[in-house]
Amino acid sequence: MRTQRYLRVLSLITGVACSMLAHGDNSWRVTPDLIVKSQWLSETDPSPGLWLSAGIDAYKQFNGATSTFATATIQLYEWCVSDRVRKPPVLNGTDDCHLISKVSTLEFHVSGDGKFNIVVGHPELPFGLEVPVSTNETLRTLLTPRDTGLKLDWGVGVKGTLSQWSYAATLTRGSGFEWENKSKTGEDPWAFAGRIGTAWDSQRFLPTEGFGFSWFAAEALNPAQVRVKRWRLAADWIKYAGPWGLMTQLSLGKTEGRDVYNFFAEVNRSTPDESLTGYLQYKTFNEDFAAGWQSAQSVHMGARYAVTDKVTLSAQVAREFEVFAAGRPQTIFDLQFRYRLE
Repeated sequence: MRTQRYLRVLSLITGVACSMLAHGDNSWRVTPDLIVKSQWLSETDPSPGLWLSAGIDAYKQFNGATSTFATATIQLYEWCVSDRVRKPPVLNGTDDCHLISKVSTLEFHVSGDGKFNIVVGHPELPFGLEVPVSTNETLRTLLTPRDTGLKLDWGVGVKGTLSQWSYAATLTRGSGFEWENKSKTGEDPWAFAGRIGTAWDSQRFLPTEGFGFSWFAAEALNPAQVRVKRWRLAADWIKYAGPWGLMTQLSLGKTEGRDVYNFFAEVNRSTPDESLTGYLQYKTFNEDFAAGWQSAQSVHMGARYAVTDKVTLSAQVAREFEVFAAGRPQTIFDLQFRYRLE
C-alpha cells in the first residue's frame, strides 16, 4: 500500500516537471529528485530500515526591466519509511508516508545588489555550519538536531552580503515542518536565529572556507507538541589545505534552564573535481541534567561518490561511545542512492 502511494506521488511529481519542460516553460528550473536510503542499527529492531524520498526542486526568477526583483524556490517531497527507527519526527512510527515542504520561499531583492533581501516562506534557519554546508538529503549531519531542534521553519527573514561579510536572520513560528504552531496546552511557540560570517558563494557539500558567529533563541515545539525553551551561541570555521578540509563548530547555551555545550569537528579529503569525498567526524553533546552532566559522543566516517552528474552513491558508518539517559550505544551503517535529474 505505501509502495503504491509512493509510486503514485513519484509519477505525479515527475509528470508535472516533464509537463512544464515540454511546454517550453523555461522560466522555471525544475529538478526531479529520487533518494533511497537504508540504515542498519546494531542494537535496535526492526533493522535494517528503508527511507524513500521523491520530489521536485523548482526555482524561478522574476525579472523587471533592468534586474531580477524576486526569486521563488519550491522543494516539495514525499517521504516514506519502512521499518525505519531513526527519522524526522514529522514521520510517525516506523512505517509512514508524509508530503513535506523543505525550503520553499519567495525572496525579494530589495536593494537590487544583494545587500538586503527579504525572505518569506519556509527557509532553513541560519545557524552555524548549516549556512555554508549543504546537508540536504545526504547522510552527513551536523549539530543542528541537538542545538536548535529545528532545521527549517515557517516565517520571515532578511539576508545579504556587505563587502566581505554575509548576514542572515529569521523570525519563525517554531513549528518546523508543520504550519500549525500551537502547543498541546495552547501556547504559541517562536524561534529567532541568525548568523554573521565571511561571504560565501552558495551552499555546497564542500563549502567555501571562512568563519561565522550564530545565535538562536526559541520556545519551539518538540515532537510531543510541548514548547521547549532554549538559546545558543555558536562559532564555526572552515579551512582547506590542498585536498584536505577542516570544519569545526562550538556551541554554548541552555535548554529549559540546563547548561549545554556541543562540539563538532570534521576532516575531509576530496579529489580535484570533488567527484569523490571522504570525511571523518567527531561529535560531542553535553548537558547538565538534574543528576549531573551527561554526554553523548560519536564518530562518523563516510564517503560520497558522484558516479555521473545525476547519480550519487553515499555510505557512512557511525559508532556511538556514549548516549544520553538509558540508551544503548550503537553502530550504525547507512547507504544511499540518489538520482537527481538536473
